[in-house]
Amino acid sequence: MGLLLSVLLAALDQTIVGTAEPRIIAQLSGFDRYPWVASAYLLTSTLAVPIFAKLSDMYGRKWFFLGGSAMFVLTSALCGASGTFRFGPLDGMNQLIFFRGLQGIGAGMMMGLAFTIIGDVFSPAERGRYQGFFAAMWGMASIFGPTLGGWLTDHISWRAAFYVNLPVGIVAGIAIYTQFPDLRPQKVRRVLDWAGLFTLILFFAPLLLALTWVTDFGWGSTRVELLLTLAAVMLAAFIYAETKAVEPLLPLSLFRNPVISLSSIAVFVLGMGMFGVIIYLPLFCRACWECPPQSLEIC
Repeated sequence: MGLLLSVLLAALDQTIVGTAEPRIIAQLSGFDRYPWVASAYLLTSTLAVPIFAKLSDMYGRKWFFLGGSAMFVLTSALCGASGTFRFGPLDGMNQLIFFRGLQGIGAGMMMGLAFTIIGDVFSPAERGRYQGFFAAMWGMASIFGPTLGGWLTDHISWRAAFYVNLPVGIVAGIAIYTQFPDLRPQKVRRVLDWAGLFTLILFFAPLLLALTWVTDFGWGSTRVELLLTLAAVMLAAFIYAETKAVEPLLPLSLFRNPVISLSSIAVFVLGMGMFGVIIYLPLFCRACWECPPQSLEIC
């Protein structure tokens, strides 16, 4: 139950904020940085999954998972408090983006380890059933998250969309701390793929920057072209590094399995459609809702 609650929280936070964002940018005056609230979270959570999954192979899973849970809960509180305190030179919107990035690291640690833990504690005959439970959390989050985010924003505050994580996260953390065994690898030497780690980061970061800035500067702008070129070079470097690594961060041999390769493509396409709708549809709906009746045709 602790693992299921943790996965639900991490998945829910990808969807719950979308319906709260129009109110967030109205209060924090951050329309020009609208995409970054979600993008920062998705970038860091994506990078954290393979990194901490590999580290947990080397040093054990329990404390990495607990560390991710604690980080997620703490940063949820900081996200909810963004703009109410001074944090260096950052205004309220930049505070939220920064804390969302940190929150994504905690979420990535939980998401990456949860499915790995299934293989540690359940026999092969049981894994399919428990993977189904964990996958159901994602389906629940995609349906329940936007509705909950909108309800909390309308009836309480957009900050409640972050504060709701605190009690559930604390309960999940206590359950993991008291019940989950501290399994550690014994007499096995592991090697961290540093080249793969750095090239993966240097691929995702410029790609995200380019896709975020393209709406402001266009595909032909120098900064977007340079970032896309850097991303392409780093992708080639990452693939090369994985072919040479003793213990690759992402073994490319996995994609020779058609089930894995086709599933990865399907999830990629699904993510494009799902997050595009969840993040941007609330902004258009709010604009039309607040539009004067005589201007609806123009809207």
